[in-house]
Amino acid sequence: MRGTMLGVVIVVLAMGLAACVGDPDPTNGNDPIDGAFALTNTTSYAPDGLLRGQGLKVYTEMRSDLLEPNSVYDVEVANDDRDEVMLTAQLRTSERSTIAPYAVMFDVGQYDDASPGEHIRVTLTSTVGDRLEQIIDLSDLRLPGWNVTEVEAPEIVVCDASGTYANAFAVGGQDPGETVGPVHIVGRGLPEGLAGSTVDVYVVEARDNWMYELIPQAGEEGHVLGPIAVQVDRNGNIPVTALDFGAAGAGTDYETLRSLVGIYDVLVDTNDNREMDWEVGVKDGGDGMDEQVGFTIQYSQAWIRARGERHILVNIAFDDASRDGGAWRNEYRAGSHLYTYLNPPVMHQFHFSVDKWIVNHQDFETFWNNPDMETGPNGCIPFESYAITGMGVPVQRGCTNTGPVDHGPMAMNLGNPDNTYDVVFDRNGDGCYMPGEDLLDVVGGAGTEGGLVSFSDFEGLDRADQVGFRVIE
Repeated sequence: MRGTMLGVVIVVLAMGLAACVGDPDPTNGNDPIDGAFALTNTTSYAPDGLLRGQGLKVYTEMRSDLLEPNSVYDVEVANDDRDEVMLTAQLRTSERSTIAPYAVMFDVGQYDDASPGEHIRVTLTSTVGDRLEQIIDLSDLRLPGWNVTEVEAPEIVVCDASGTYANAFAVGGQDPGETVGPVHIVGRGLPEGLAGSTVDVYVVEARDNWMYELIPQAGEEGHVLGPIAVQVDRNGNIPVTALDFGAAGAGTDYETLRSLVGIYDVLVDTNDNREMDWEVGVKDGGDGMDEQVGFTIQYSQAWIRARGERHILVNIAFDDASRDGGAWRNEYRAGSHLYTYLNPPVMHQFHFSVDKWIVNHQDFETFWNNPDMETGPNGCIPFESYAITGMGVPVQRGCTNTGPVDHGPMAMNLGNPDNTYDVVFDRNGDGCYMPGEDLLDVVGGAGTEGGLVSFSDFEGLDRADQVGFRVIE
């Protein structure tokens, strides 16, 4: 291999048989993990010849100071001997200044764009003109062929109980179009010697790549389930088989649901060595082996809707001391007075004594509707530390059917740089919000009629409008 390493961990991978060409770092060979450049394929880091028709990938396995984080780079792949550009592309670095495996070429030499003895130059150019490059020697480029000892990896796919492929399962209920568990798998192409026997199957937290990795065992990071003994039929296939995972129904408590929600991969260990083998003669399989996610467990829309509908959402912020002369408004100029007032149909439905609070705006999903915040008695959400109590008058206690209550003149930046606020009518005055009992105004963009706002209407608002009111210049 010719060229300068530049100190960056850029690895160019060829997809197909095990192959590694050249030795850019004679002190430690073609080891991409420690920083050396390498030309290899996605099946192995072991040295071998590169077959024509295989492809190239660019990636970094470790953070590089030479790569800008979260930045777009132009990629150029050229035949250095012919001075011909073979293709161009773009890739984006991660926030850690790494590059996920990115295919830039799928058919080296297949269309006579490269020949044995020639060189391929891979260049990465940032938006500010910084260049990184690698020149790859194709002295070992061989004619088309196939290694007869190469085996295909088993094909393993996540599915539902009917065998229909699925990549997302809902928990906590089921809306039309949603798939519910338990999660099943189906597979084919298992090694001949496994016909009629069992293989070990694992559910693990998703990763970008599992080849050559140890499979997490019970008690280790990333382990979810397994090993699960799954039967292989006489044809080397895995029939539709339940993994007993993700079957939570609508009545399941939140803590159980939260423990299920996430992204997962399924791994099949064909030789019981607890390692994801990927050699010429033996390969393990799975759903989510590469950059793809095997499957997702997510909250059902029915569950999300049911949680949202617990709340009594209503416009409360009012702009005048007169019931007849005022209106429910969502914007107040600095210096104008804010009042709180319920529309008569609402006050008659919810007729009780409350404390009337103005609160620095909190996001609905991460605060008002977040079970993690329900740390108060009986699962209420403490909010008193976010309250505004210096707005002319203290927090007021009164009945829901009183006239407009003056909270004083509005000022800018009252502990909230966005100048956005929520209103809570707190039934027992404990400074702790109880969904379905206390009244909440976070519906600034849902009209000014002062009536109750449905959760579906609230969901339709832009996030910027999911506030009680805002103060403007």
